[in-house]
Amino acid sequence: MLRKSIGIGVTKMKQLSSIITIIFMFGLLYAGTMEYIGGTYTGDIKDGVPNGKGKLVLSSAIYEGDWVDGKRHGKGKMTWLDGDKYIGDFYKDKVHGNGKFIWKNGQIYDGHFKNGKMSGYGVAKNPSGLCYEGFFENDMYNGLGRLKTTSKEVVEGFFVNNRIHGYGEHYQTNGQVYKGYFKFGSPNGFGIMYDKNGFVMVQGIWNGGDLITNMSKADYEKKHGKLKGWGVVLKDK
Repeated sequence: MLRKSIGIGVTKMKQLSSIITIIFMFGLLYAGTMEYIGGTYTGDIKDGVPNGKGKLVLSSAIYEGDWVDGKRHGKGKMTWLDGDKYIGDFYKDKVHGNGKFIWKNGQIYDGHFKNGKMSGYGVAKNPSGLCYEGFFENDMYNGLGRLKTTSKEVVEGFFVNNRIHGYGEHYQTNGQVYKGYFKFGSPNGFGIMYDKNGFVMVQGIWNGGDLITNMSKADYEKKHGKLKGWGVVLKDK
């Protein structure tokens, strides 16, 4: 165990084959430099491990921020030597909570993380113009969201594993709009195609992106019952 010191002083001693500079205040270790998990840690220390504010320099990354019982926990910033960067919440050494991840290629995700993965509400963008705003799960679009493609088309609705699935609305660059149901990215089920002036072009039952049966919404609901989830998309915040 480390020796205690009365009052304020500086003591040097060896631990884990390295020299550690430690500072004591009223018998409690509160700041120093030490080797830790393959890197060099400088900051607050308690019971021989990082506790409080500190910086850890590793061979591939640098972490600066909060520590609790030797783990990154609280607010912090992780910068990788390859150019990637994360700023936000950590929980027991994992990226967890709200934060922003910036990749070296210019991609940005700003939102909620769970156990190191994008999960919950967030906004993802890349330099080519693609932007997704909505809910994520396991690093993929999952839940209500709005996707703006690189060609400036917009898809709004419910996503499953990165593809629109269920009710959605597709706004095309020519002004035409499809409102209806999708199955893994393609119009499937009842849907309506509008022209750029908002007038109905075609409506009915779709399969794999093709209209197979012309039918009005009223006639469809008379035959099959009320459409579930119709009109539910992510609203502007």
